[in-house]
Amino acid sequence: LDGRWLLHGVVDLIERQAGDESAGALRVTDHKTGRNRHPDRIVVRGGEVLQPVLYALAVEQALGRPVAESRLFFCTVGGNFSTRPVRLGDDERRRGIEVLEIIDRAIEAGSLLPAPRERACDWCDFRTVCGPSEEIRAGRKDPRPLADLRALRAMP
Repeated sequence: LDGRWLLHGVVDLIERQAGDESAGALRVTDHKTGRNRHPDRIVVRGGEVLQPVLYALAVEQALGRPVAESRLFFCTVGGNFSTRPVRLGDDERRRGIEVLEIIDRAIEAGSLLPAPRERACDWCDFRTVCGPSEEIRAGRKDPRPLADLRALRAMP
């Protein structure tokens, strides 16, 4: 993407409008099996939800066709068969690149610090690795190295 990043992932579904073989915008879907705990109108949700935007950018790059919408589809009873669409405009595309730049800077600085947002550990699959007190430990550390992370978390 953007001549700088190689992404690895699996896009669950790419759709085109019926009868539209070669032109027009696409829709990208990422299927989810859990509950939908995301608010309406997400883009990257503070860096927590990257598939809609990054998968759309990757599909555009790979297929040479625009993606008009990307979405999360919670395809189970637990997810209430709900969707969280992301309309892809210039701002949303720019947010995807900004996220990758922030991650790049953290890697270059060797600064991938654990800093969970409030109550994030309640639902995290890695709680057994970090333990139950990571939020408390992170709150005691110098906040200056986390400036980029705070900017990322402020993104819709």
